Amino acid sequence: MPAHRAFTSIDTIIIHHSATPNGETLTALDINELHKKCGYRRDPSILQYHAAQLRHIGYHFVIRVDGCVEACRKAIEVGQHADGHEATSLAVCVVGTDKFTDDQWLMLRKNVESLKRTYPSIKFVRGHNDVADSTCPGFSVPEWLAGGMQPLPAHVLPLAEE
Repeated sequence: MPAHRAFTSIDTIIIHHSATPNGETLTALDINELHKKCGYRRDPSILQYHAAQLRHIGYHFVIRVDGCVEACRKAIEVGQHADGHEATSLAVCVVGTDKFTDDQWLMLRKNVESLKRTYPSIKFVRGHNDVADSTCPGFSVPEWLAGGMQPLPAHVLPLAEE
């Protein structure tokens, strides 16, 4: 698969989860290490342009528990995240498994809205479980979209008690 693509070929956003404990404070660098163990490897020719320390991460964006969005791959770079769909999609990973903070839900919505504005060729927003036999991202993306991209109550991580 080519490492680069035209922006106009991007027609889908695929939402993932990190498959790590809900509420765990993980960063893109942590996920990079997990992907390294899985054997993922980015094309070395693109690393000179962006995120050279992230040599293995398969996602384009990671949304941390605090709502911080980390850019991991340029949109022009094909990701490693959903076999058969990578050439035409961008990957957004939400840290956790099936419950996410209010900040994560807010930034997931904002990230999807921003990507759709930036890349008008995007026509679809799907969960990994919509394109593969997977439980990822731990919630129904069609249900989330139908609800106006508002947090799904059964998938909100309660605030830690002080």
